[in-house]
Amino acid sequence: MASVRFELILNTEPEHFRLIERRFLTALATVMKTQPSELWIIDIHRGCTILLIQGPADEVRAFISEMNAAEPSQEVLAFITNENVRRGFRLDAIVHRVKRLRKIDLLPAEQGPASETVTWLHLSDLHFRADGGGDAYVQDAVTARFLEHLPILLSAQRISPEFIFFTGDIAFSGQKKEYEAAFKFLDTLLKRIGRKPRLFFVPGNHDVTWQMVNKELDIKLRRDLTSDLAVSKHLLDDSQSFDRQAGFLRLQEYNGFADSCATLQQPARNHEYFYTTAFEHKGLKIGICGLNSAWRCTRKDSLPANELITDPDFGSLLLGKPQMRTAVEAMKDCDLRIALMHHPALDSWFKDFDKQAQANSLSEFDYVLRGHEHVFIDSVIGRWNFPYTMQLSAGALYQVDPWPKIFSAIVIELETGMQTVFKWKYDSDDEKWHAIIDVGQDQPGYRGVLPKRLVDRLAASVHRTA
Repeated sequence: MASVRFELILNTEPEHFRLIERRFLTALATVMKTQPSELWIIDIHRGCTILLIQGPADEVRAFISEMNAAEPSQEVLAFITNENVRRGFRLDAIVHRVKRLRKIDLLPAEQGPASETVTWLHLSDLHFRADGGGDAYVQDAVTARFLEHLPILLSAQRISPEFIFFTGDIAFSGQKKEYEAAFKFLDTLLKRIGRKPRLFFVPGNHDVTWQMVNKELDIKLRRDLTSDLAVSKHLLDDSQSFDRQAGFLRLQEYNGFADSCATLQQPARNHEYFYTTAFEHKGLKIGICGLNSAWRCTRKDSLPANELITDPDFGSLLLGKPQMRTAVEAMKDCDLRIALMHHPALDSWFKDFDKQAQANSLSEFDYVLRGHEHVFIDSVIGRWNFPYTMQLSAGALYQVDPWPKIFSAIVIELETGMQTVFKWKYDSDDEKWHAIIDVGQDQPGYRGVLPKRLVDRLAASVHRTA
């Protein structure tokens, strides 16, 4: 069904409107002779609360005609004075009937960006199940709504992603059937977005196949890998190849899945357990490093008997200097430098000596995109007086309640040196994804200035290609 957009003005502020949003949509749907599920509030601005609403084309046009009529119908008058709607507003608030000579403009379907941009979608922590149980049933419903709603949500903000970054936990338990379901999801996702974006993903702890973990070997490695030197020898020395290959078996199913996604433009592993790639895009050289923070994730029962912690991964994970130094070297000539990993950098999941190496290496990137924590978090990575590296957690695309279901997008404006972060959240009550408006913001997405070193690099690239 074709849909169009229109503006409706309310005499109240957004924080008051949020209290009665669902009642408002129900009343609006009644007067428009449609269903609440067919109406989308896709933007809200301060002042009088100007709503940008999307709905079925025929019903919208009929409603606009009624609202602009010299003598509105009784149904429209009832909507304007609906006490159930007004109760959430301040006392004098009413829905504005559009002035007689004022036209509600239908917005064009497409509008180009104000300047050249680089845009990506950031997803994480889908935890795909394939067991046919209740969790899988609910997950299928949520992901179906995500695929259905995504084009609407992106179009509302004029976002056309060029890249999709997925930062781990694609599967729930690293099983082949879960990856088969994940492949179908990713394939459909790419087809749902008009301009087919490039796909990049990395493994998370749930992408480990626990049955492939050698418990005795992991206890040994937990004891032995206690310094940068020991980790480097384990990852690089021929004498350590047997233990190294035995340890990497835990990601065998994930690696097979990643290889099958070459048809979806997922980069091949050009290193034993991670990948680096660089390419030209819009006159920029972009470097993407898919870091593996899950290669030491292990089974819950692989703790020595005297250990008191409940999660064997806590304080034991490693990126390793060989992986980090290779990644930094691979993108040193790039204009835009992005690292993907699952676990939060410099966090207590990692060994202390590895966190120090991360502070030195990951600060060379412009963005570190990650997952694991099932909420949206933004932070910075810096060392001494170096410019900041932006670290962004996408949130979980699907996780069982009470965890929120969230995804995000970034738009970088090459000419202005600004960026905008957008976030969306699933509402299980109305089974729709909604834009998140943060405290202090008057519309979805918050803009900020890019770090100076990235601005300088982008400016030099524009000058170089001019």
